[in-house]
Amino acid sequence: MENQWWSTVITMGEISWKDSVVYKGRTHLFEDQLTVGNASLRLSGVQLSDQGPYTCDVTDEQGSTQEKLQLLVAAPYDEPRISIQATCDGFVVTFSASQGFPQPEVVWKGVMGSTNTTMELDSKGLYELESEVTLRLNSTLTVTAELRLRVLDQSFTKYLTLHPPPVCCVMPAEQRSRLLMYPLLLTLLGLVLLLSWKRSEQETKKDTKTEE
Repeated sequence: MENQWWSTVITMGEISWKDSVVYKGRTHLFEDQLTVGNASLRLSGVQLSDQGPYTCDVTDEQGSTQEKLQLLVAAPYDEPRISIQATCDGFVVTFSASQGFPQPEVVWKGVMGSTNTTMELDSKGLYELESEVTLRLNSTLTVTAELRLRVLDQSFTKYLTLHPPPVCCVMPAEQRSRLLMYPLLLTLLGLVLLLSWKRSEQETKKDTKTEE
């Protein structure tokens, strides 16, 4: 029986590295099972560059058989984290995860407005993602953030219930501007009164001198 995997050339368990040095030391055939039809190839130390099409040719006295398959490289994500930052207008909610591949789906539910999601590769070739949404609340709101990696059937769901911040924090910008102007107006009024008092005092002194 002759067994051959492309890109690595293998014949009856003999592996040739003329064309595929990158696979050297990372492949293994189950030689004792070839005669019973197990022509599987085990690939260790999997790298992102290993992803792609592979072909297996098996030839024996009954003829030849060829099978093609697509190798997908994937890594599960760590448990996602969720953080909240309160602002005077509402909340900034951040959903983050790392150490996974390929890019996952990130889905927000129960939110109004747009979200901002970034995904970057780290030094190991794995993704780090961060998804952020800004919420302005008038009532209690339940938010759901989901991460889905379909190739590994992996999914995470995080739930979060938010309540509106205190009334003093959600005051409209126009009202906040008015409040900031009150101290300035009081200061100006004080200056006017002080100047008026000094002027009145000076006039009183002049009248006193005139009478003398």
